[in-house]
Amino acid sequence: MDRTFDVDGADGVTGIDLHLHDDATLSSFLVTPDDGSPVLVEPGHPNGYDRLRDGLSEVGVSPADLAATVCSHVHLDHAGAAAELASESPDLDVYIHEMTAQHLVDPSSLVASSRDVMGEAFDDVGEPDALPEDRLVSVGEDGTTLELGDDRRLELVPAPGHAPDALAAWDERTGTLFATETFGNYWPNADRWLPPATLPRFDVDAVRATLDRLRAFDPERVCLSHFGVAEAPEDAFDAAEAALDEFEARVPELYEEHDEDLDRTERAVEDELLGLDAYDDALVGMQRRVQTRGFLKHAGRL
Repeated sequence: MDRTFDVDGADGVTGIDLHLHDDATLSSFLVTPDDGSPVLVEPGHPNGYDRLRDGLSEVGVSPADLAATVCSHVHLDHAGAAAELASESPDLDVYIHEMTAQHLVDPSSLVASSRDVMGEAFDDVGEPDALPEDRLVSVGEDGTTLELGDDRRLELVPAPGHAPDALAAWDERTGTLFATETFGNYWPNADRWLPPATLPRFDVDAVRATLDRLRAFDPERVCLSHFGVAEAPEDAFDAAEAALDEFEARVPELYEEHDEDLDRTERAVEDELLGLDAYDDALVGMQRRVQTRGFLKHAGRL
């Protein structure tokens, strides 16, 4: 079974489907420069590590070949496999925002909060190992740049909103923006854009500012953690902005219409706004929860 997918027009970039709850839900991206060691954007979730390793193997790369991995933020579906990857990659540097870097070294509080947010869906994600502190490379508020070779670099850009520690990555050489989960999610099996809602700290205004910041790169393609590659970047930005506007307006209205009953509101959000019938129930349930509660919390209703 293929684990990888092509990123057309982006030399040396390969996508890996990490299969969280279902196919076409979580992407990792391998960047292989002509004259340097490969770098992985998003190690993914702990229970997806075998699939990640198989995907790397499909393109002739082993974990030990990697120079670095970039964790877009600390959530377990994005950074949870970092420690296991590092255990098989003796020279691996793990890049993550300084705000949450220590949660990879001691993941106990991260695991507790993730169980609370994810509920039953946590079992599909899995529990991370602790990362040795000497593997961390903390990224500050100004971002940083990874030199991949003589004429290629990956610029890490703070892009808060989905989470305060969120990072995007810009590959100027190929015009590829690794937007990760910073401004929206595209679910290809349902052809549906959704906002990057989450718990407990989702900031709609910061997402809008990040959208504007990332638009300015004028990318040729946008790589998304959830999921795949948007080959028409302006359409992607517009769709992400429209989804954000729709949910910000409609979720509080549904809460009022259902007498501030949270369970009924979540079901109404699923029926009216999600459009994810093509996906596994665990993913639908997770999205129903975070979209409803994330927007209500941002609006000061929870």
